[in-house]
Amino acid sequence: MDASLRNFGRKLGLLFLIAVALLAIQFLTHELLLLFAAIMLAILWRGTARWLHAKTRVPVGWALALTILVQFGVIAGLIALLAPNVAEQVSQLSDRLPQIVDEVKSAAQSSSVGQMLWKQLPDSSEWLGGDSQQITQRVFSFFTLTLGAVFDVVIIVVLATFLAIDPLLYVRGFLRLIPTEQRPRAAQVLITLNITLFRWFIGKILDMTSVGIMTAIGLWALGMPLVLTLSLIAFFFSFVPNLGPLLSAVPPVLLAFVQSPSMALYVALLYLGIQAFESYLITPNIQKHAIQMPPVLLLAVQVFFAKLLGALGLLLSTPILATVMILVKMLYVKGTLGDQHLDVAFEEEAARRSHALLPEEPSA
Repeated sequence: MDASLRNFGRKLGLLFLIAVALLAIQFLTHELLLLFAAIMLAILWRGTARWLHAKTRVPVGWALALTILVQFGVIAGLIALLAPNVAEQVSQLSDRLPQIVDEVKSAAQSSSVGQMLWKQLPDSSEWLGGDSQQITQRVFSFFTLTLGAVFDVVIIVVLATFLAIDPLLYVRGFLRLIPTEQRPRAAQVLITLNITLFRWFIGKILDMTSVGIMTAIGLWALGMPLVLTLSLIAFFFSFVPNLGPLLSAVPPVLLAFVQSPSMALYVALLYLGIQAFESYLITPNIQKHAIQMPPVLLLAVQVFFAKLLGALGLLLSTPILATVMILVKMLYVKGTLGDQHLDVAFEEEAARRSHALLPEEPSA
């Protein structure tokens, strides 16, 4: 009787936790995304610190401090070095925007199909111009969005710092919520997630860097203006697979269209070639040991997250999908269905390291 009551209590507690999780997802979506972003950043910092510790024998704490200081130092240095040129080029791009729109409009109206498509777009005067009240509203909206984004970044950095300094405090606290006999498997899952997301993050940084460099070289070879700004756009937008490179190609193609339609075609072919080279050669080699995500599933998740969760959801869609896929493989396919033939990257390495995460039991 006692065993059945305990079993019923566990099931009731599980249902309660599921209900709380669903309510949290519904009402705290943005906050949960910020927490996930902070966890990702903490994984990057802690993983880099562990790598430095393994290579140099510097204590992990000092290696972590060095990692954070170097990262912010590099960011500050790049801002100081590139900000004046980028600001000037962005100003030039915004000055050319009305001319670009007029050129595209003239080309579109030269055909019946183009006229039909152009009519579906809002009048350029609605979003390029307007009276003083509309301009003031746009400036206020932009300021509000910028302030909100800066506040989100501060929250992410602060949370990531605390998580990276003492991750065991939070991991062991989480593991204590899990039945004792299931804690080793839960620790193995957490370490697998940690290794996979860290390798994915490092691979993504290398991937973004290669895309930015190839874009800069290609645009320079074509004689395009604003090379620095456009290559930085390609660098940052390539963080989001599929949709990112497509969006980053819009400004240079429109800018090239002002020079000539043939130049716009060359720029479009350049971006298409870089995307193909990155998708079929760079990414498979960099991410070959990380999780493989079906392209259609990834694209569907990106569209779904962008629609429901906005820009932050789109940015985090890939690592969230990777996390869900690992949880499904390890907890459902292998744990519930019993299919032990499914291969999960880094699972064996995680099994060797999982004991270090387990909460310390009080001695008798």
